[in-house]
Amino acid sequence: NVLVSDLGRCCLADFGLAAMSLQTLSSSSGSPRGSTRWMAPELLDSTITRPSKSTDMYALGCTILEITTGAPPFPEVKYDAAIICQVMKGSRPSRPAEGFSDVLWRAVKKCWADSHNRPTIQAFMDELSMVEKVCSDFEPPSVSGKDFIRPSEANR
Repeated sequence: NVLVSDLGRCCLADFGLAAMSLQTLSSSSGSPRGSTRWMAPELLDSTITRPSKSTDMYALGCTILEITTGAPPFPEVKYDAAIICQVMKGSRPSRPAEGFSDVLWRAVKKCWADSHNRPTIQAFMDELSMVEKVCSDFEPPSVSGKDFIRPSEANR
């Protein structure tokens, strides 16, 4: 999870304290452990791999897509099983119609490359420094409070 302060500072967290109101976006008991929409293909194959820097880079690409568009990866797909099938066959999220410069899209796509060809975080940050020059006036989409529910309301 990425939390953003009022000052725009991003903080990484995974405390299980927030639940999305759209139940189809969460991982189900039949899926691999984790959030399917952000999982690298090698993590979806139960016979292979533990989380690594490479799988984190895949998830980072998905997170940047979500932050930039306001929608999770594969928003048009309702079920985790369908996402797993698509990702295992090589599908990756589509480029949004708006919000991505060519430079940013190329950087994010590199995060979804084969696990051995994904950038290191340093290489990615170096590439993003070019994006910063191109996208200095970008405003991310706002997210309304109605998209989230309090943990105490999650099982009602």
